[in-house]
Parts: sequence; structure tokens; C-alpha cells
Amino acid sequence: MKTFQRPSQEDLLSYQELQDRKITEKIVKDGETLWYVKMNYNEDIKKREKLAYLIGSPWANIAEVDDIDDIELEQLAGLGIVSSDNKRAKDIYLVRLAQSYSVADLPQRDLTLATARELVYSLLVRRRDAHQKNRVYISGVPISFDYHVAFLQEGEGLRTEDGFYSREPKDWRVKMTEQTISTQSLLSFSGYSYTHFVHDLEVYKQEVQGFCEVIRTDKRNYVQVATTAGFNRDEATTVSTFIEESRNNLNPLRLIQVTTQDL
Repeated sequence: MKTFQRPSQEDLLSYQELQDRKITEKIVKDGETLWYVKMNYNEDIKKREKLAYLIGSPWANIAEVDDIDDIELEQLAGLGIVSSDNKRAKDIYLVRLAQSYSVADLPQRDLTLATARELVYSLLVRRRDAHQKNRVYISGVPISFDYHVAFLQEGEGLRTEDGFYSREPKDWRVKMTEQTISTQSLLSFSGYSYTHFVHDLEVYKQEVQGFCEVIRTDKRNYVQVATTAGFNRDEATTVSTFIEESRNNLNPLRLIQVTTQDL
């Protein structure tokens, strides 16, 4: 069980970009870990975010998603994070604040490899909004979050790659850089930017193709994983069928062509 408290101002000084995003009032601290408290306004949202984390976190840099229990709910109510009238723990969930990770915590510690894996994984689960406001950079390495639109939450129109690339992913781009990318520099952009950064273009292309093969050979039981995320058996079977279909049809060359067309 977690023991929550409000973070101190000192805790938040390292995360200046949070002030711009007006989320500090929803941040709690458990030990040395900071969590963002999210409302599960649509029952599917938590399940989709948790499933995306459970499937993707062994491979890619994705912020942890966790449930709370009734005792933790009472703690959050006592801190004024949630209304004392809200008595359903299932209506609340936690996303680990990406800024609270260190590079040593991450499965991918290189900018180019992490970028390739975020884009391939977003294609796999049909997360169309892989923009700069849904990731942060730790020592120049990206961590992504906000996967609630994944797994066809927005309908069958995104099931095929043609349908997917008719939306925001048509604007996904990678850009070469020698700099260390910072979160603050990207959040200064007022709109949504779908530009991602790499240090080595050839390594990026190789990783896109190699990671697609890793996904295709994954032996996990997706029905079981989806059930763990909160889907009922029928929902889990439907989601599993989609994942199998999506991974079997992954087209790494098309993703490379789309993301590198301006280079």
C-alpha cells in the first residue's frame, strides 16, 4: 500500500514545466516517487492506459500506471486531491510522474532507440497522439504517457494502418539532432508537435525494423494481460484479437518512410 503526502515545493522545483501544465494540484508523493492522480471519467480510460503500460513497459519507456485501493482513496480525499464524496477507488488511478524517473530506471536509455520504440509501439496499439505534450525527456531520453486512446478507443476507423495514417500519424516526423533535448524547450511550442528526435538516422531505421520483429515474436498471453488491466473476458479477447492482427501487419518500412520523408 502506498502512503501519500503532498509534495513539497522543493520536490517540484526540478519540474518547472509542471507549473505551465497546471497539474501540480493533482500530484502526490509516495516515498521518493511522485504520482499524478487521474480521474477515470470513462471506465475504458484506465483499462487502456494500464494495458498499454503492461504490454509496452518491458520494451519502451512508458510511465507506470497503477490502481488505488479504498485505503489509498481515503488518503487522497484527506489531502483534498479527490472529493470526499467520491467513494469508488475504481474511479481513480495513478500515473507515475515521468519527470520523477532517472535514466537508470528506463529500459531504453538512448534517444534514438527510445524514439524508435515509442513510434513503433504507438503504431501497434494505435496511439495517434504521440505529440510533445505526451512525453518528457530525462537527460535527453524520452518517456511517454497518455495512452487512453489506444486499442481502438476511438473506433474501427483506426484499425488499419491506412486509417491510422489518415489522422495525426501522417505528421509524425523524426529530426536529426546532436543536442540534448529538454522537456521545457518542447513545451514552449503552443500547439501540438509530432516531431521526434534521433541522434543517428540509420540506427533509427534499424531499430524500427528490429523492434517490429521483437513484437511479432512476443509469446505473452494478451487475453491474460488485458484481464489483469481490468477488461472482462469478452473485452480482453477482443483486445487480444486486435493486438495479434496489428502486430502481424506491422509495416516498419512504411513507418520509416512517413517519419523520415522530410530528411
